[in-house]
Amino acid sequence: MDEYQDIHDLIRNKLWSLIHDPAEKAWYIKEHEVLARKNIIELDLPGELAGLKRERSLWIVDGVASSVDRQLLGLFYLFDLGSRIRSPEDKYVFKNIFDTDIEENIPLDNEVIKNVNEEVNQALRSLLKNVYEALNKYGFEQKYEDFLRDLLSLHILYFYHELLWILNLGPNPVADTRVPTHTVFDHNSATATVSNWFTSKGEFRGYMVRIDLGGIHKYISNSRKLRDLWVSSYIASGLIWMALSPLIFILGPDIVLTPSLRMNPVYGYTLNTWLNKLFRNIGLDADLRNWMKKYLNKGSKSDRIYRLGLKYIQDLKNPPDYSIQPGIFTLALPPRKIVEDVINLFRELHNKYRDKFFLTGYP
Repeated sequence: MDEYQDIHDLIRNKLWSLIHDPAEKAWYIKEHEVLARKNIIELDLPGELAGLKRERSLWIVDGVASSVDRQLLGLFYLFDLGSRIRSPEDKYVFKNIFDTDIEENIPLDNEVIKNVNEEVNQALRSLLKNVYEALNKYGFEQKYEDFLRDLLSLHILYFYHELLWILNLGPNPVADTRVPTHTVFDHNSATATVSNWFTSKGEFRGYMVRIDLGGIHKYISNSRKLRDLWVSSYIASGLIWMALSPLIFILGPDIVLTPSLRMNPVYGYTLNTWLNKLFRNIGLDADLRNWMKKYLNKGSKSDRIYRLGLKYIQDLKNPPDYSIQPGIFTLALPPRKIVEDVINLFRELHNKYRDKFFLTGYP
């Protein structure tokens, strides 16, 4: 069976997936690949990510992750009908996929987008820099440090990139202005998920796994009072999350198909806890809320999005007070050998650095 060479390749392919289409793509369509490479350099991500587009497997993954409407566009161009589908030159329209009569007109103001992107990149770069410095101070062997660096970069880009774009009042960055029904972040996260299923030669492998907490409905329905209902739902949600979070950490958040972990408050709280442990052990500021507030859009303090964003950041300090995760998870897992390899790698890492590893017990 042809599989990825190792887990390092898979993590880097998923990193590429999360950044291969820059958020500002709709404003710079012809230059978007150049901008993606520029973002890779600015964020100090592995240099080889800039050249991964040439690999056939990633070209296939990108296509498979595209929405059906974008796939159909390919047929229009194949039969020379594509010239009839044009994007407006001064703006684009973002459509509500459930009711296309609802739309948002977004001006193609390159200067605004440039400023938003610079703010977001500056924020991401500062956090990634702290992570890299923290890992370096732990004194891991180079192969372990490189892997943890890529893995934590994956988690940070997955959760914080979209969140920072929204909190800095960036307009909806559509993936394709001709079919403006979903954002670049929708497409990039889908590409990262699909990456789990393809080998380095573009062959389909891997598994879709459905995990169901057995008897959960009967357990919750036995609640006799409202507080019983709250507690039973909360316990069930917590149990399945605690069971899966180690796997999510070592393979990446993109393995979860449903429920999505994008801006998920439980995942956000868990990620903040992981990073706080990493920073606190070497004396860095462990309060990520201070970092987030520093990079919020400073000119919009009266704006509703700013206020909501500030509250969201404050809430990341503690787990939610209510049940969020359902009792059923659907996972997109890579081939079995990769899962076994990464589990063995973490066991080896934990055994070698038991006294200093910031994620005691994982996996």
